[in-house]
Amino acid sequence: MFNLERFPPFQPPAWLRNGHAQTMAGVFPSAVKRHVVAVPHHIALPDGDALVLHDDLPANWELGDRVLLLIHGLAGSHASACVRRIAHKACNAGIRALRLDLRGCGAGANHARHAAHSGCWHDIGTAIAAVAQLCPNSPVAAVGFSLGGNLLLNWLGEEGATRHAPIDAGLAVCPPIDLTIAADNLRRKRRRFYDRLLTRRLLKQVARHMQLRPDATCFNGQRPPRNMLEVDAYYTVAVGGYRDTADYYQSASPLSRLPRITCPTGIVAAADDPLVPAHMFRDLKTSDAVQTVILRHGGHLGFIGRRGVDPDRYWLDWRVLEWVQGMPKRLPPPAEEVRRESIVTTTTRSMMRGYSASAKAGAE
Repeated sequence: MFNLERFPPFQPPAWLRNGHAQTMAGVFPSAVKRHVVAVPHHIALPDGDALVLHDDLPANWELGDRVLLLIHGLAGSHASACVRRIAHKACNAGIRALRLDLRGCGAGANHARHAAHSGCWHDIGTAIAAVAQLCPNSPVAAVGFSLGGNLLLNWLGEEGATRHAPIDAGLAVCPPIDLTIAADNLRRKRRRFYDRLLTRRLLKQVARHMQLRPDATCFNGQRPPRNMLEVDAYYTVAVGGYRDTADYYQSASPLSRLPRITCPTGIVAAADDPLVPAHMFRDLKTSDAVQTVILRHGGHLGFIGRRGVDPDRYWLDWRVLEWVQGMPKRLPPPAEEVRRESIVTTTTRSMMRGYSASAKAGAE
């Protein structure tokens, strides 16, 4: 596993040393020039809904080469700023990038009745199976951002122990691994701005979803939710089959699944993240396969650094790229193939020794 502690230190510019500033700067759209035109793939789910994978294929990529799966966060999509940037950089490096649209998000809004939440981690397994079909024998590294990080960690903890192939590495960036703490944090007076902002973005996404799919499930309430707690109470509890919000927060949090992860997995977070309090990462009980790095600055999915360190200011993009490039480009050959090669090599060496002995005897 690539050691996350080898990452160069994140150094924000003087005007972005505040976690709030990093968070807000991170959501601004960023220009991506000459991006590969993605090919969409629809992935059917057992309940009739579908996901959409956006396939960014470099010209020099071959079957068996490395693949990067990117999973967006809450109220995001395949077009989220950090997802698009990282996919662009991966393609330039010859890595095939697959950007996932979760249920009701982006291009997936027209293909799903339900919307994504932290408990629908089974969808990630379906997406990974689809990636394995699209890219047979290719190693896959998966990166999840915020909600996407939760989904990835949940899947790795539940099913990844036996089914993580071809996933050989996972990375969760700013995941709210304890949803109870995250929900309590949003109710604090100094965090209500983010609570309202997330709720407005989610309601806007829901309105678009309802236009595209009039049969889509909607909020179970007399009025639109005013905050994220009401979003979960009016919608997530009913759709996910939970007893109440407390049951949802406990069941859908990756916290209890971290000790069961066997695939090499990294968690990257920031101590000044206003949405995901850093204290939820203290004294974590994880398996030896999980490595956690808490940076001093970065906000929530910000990590916009100083000029001159990387080709552009987006420190996180380049670290993800380094993380992927530090892995083998291809999967190792199957054990049977290695054994057969070993037998052939041993036999060849024996034949060569016999030939040398015969030649020597003849010369004498």
